[in-house]
Amino acid sequence: MLLIGFNTNLLWMGSMLLLSFLSVPALNAAVGGYFMACVPQDMSGRANSLITFMALAALPLAPLATGLGLEWVGMGPTLIFFGALVSLAAILAWLSPQVRGIPRPEHWVAAASPAPLERASSDGSQKSPAPASPTE
Repeated sequence: MLLIGFNTNLLWMGSMLLLSFLSVPALNAAVGGYFMACVPQDMSGRANSLITFMALAALPLAPLATGLGLEWVGMGPTLIFFGALVSLAAILAWLSPQVRGIPRPEHWVAAASPAPLERASSDGSQKSPAPASPTE
């Protein structure tokens, strides 16, 4: 993705975008599968709504930032900046212990099974597991 800004030829940019987007379906499937395995079924609607809200709330920022970049520094530097931003995010995710600690798909269900929630008393000691809500 970082290479896209070094040449503003349409064929070059198209080939760089093609290469960068080839992994998107596999990544979406992996993230979606892990999400489905880890989020309790009765919370999946709320969790999915939160993820969708956060993604859609950020959508207007991309055209704004891109327009400002194109106006102030031009196409090449703007593409290099956003390519570097995407590369930095990928590197930070790859180096993250939380991301690297995600188990293989066959172990997702076991890794997603949390211990029963326990309520903490006012003195810090643990009490019995929290009672089930009346709607369960």
